[in-house]
Amino acid sequence: MKKKRIRFYQLSIAYTILWLALCLSYVSIAVYFIVMLATDGDDGYMYRDRLFLPDWLMITLAVIVLVMFFRALVESYAYHIDFEDGIIKTDGERLTAKKFRLQFKLSIKIKDITAIRVIKSNYNSLKKSSSVLYNKAPATYFEFTLSNGRTKWLYIHTYSKKQRIKMINIINGELGTNYDYVEMYKNGELIKGGSIFNRDRSKKKKKEKSIHNDKNSE
Repeated sequence: MKKKRIRFYQLSIAYTILWLALCLSYVSIAVYFIVMLATDGDDGYMYRDRLFLPDWLMITLAVIVLVMFFRALVESYAYHIDFEDGIIKTDGERLTAKKFRLQFKLSIKIKDITAIRVIKSNYNSLKKSSSVLYNKAPATYFEFTLSNGRTKWLYIHTYSKKQRIKMINIINGELGTNYDYVEMYKNGELIKGGSIFNRDRSKKKKKEKSIHNDKNSE
């Protein structure tokens, strides 16, 4: 019998309402701004006289920023995690360009999980360097160790503590384990490296070491 699907979105209801409020605020400002630029009244001329850019360029910029804002909201909703029929699965951040993704497609059977821990890293879920985390704090992941010895990472950085605990409780219910998210987070390991900056430094050190060894051999 197929079990009920439990879907987790990274934006909570409260946070979504805040996003929509900001969107509406921005739309109101943008509409007012465009109307002021388009009007032939004295107020419109006064407003335009203070601008350093042409009217058409200011309107274009306002529209571009508005589109980017809504795109960010849609991208946030597009990434979700499903617990269904004993499987943890996600399509990842499918609306985001690959070089900017932190979570890629993942599907694992809960019964195959032998260990779970919370980690932080500048790598993406494929354990590769991420340009998104170039100058940012490491992202938070669940690391699942499977029965075949492999490990899989699940990006949970933007999920609330309540959601993370619920995910762990679902796994506990399936496996009969007693993983404690609070303790896991407290003892979470930092996986160093992974950003482009750190990767480049690593290459530089290897190159310097190679040069040094060549000099010694001479």
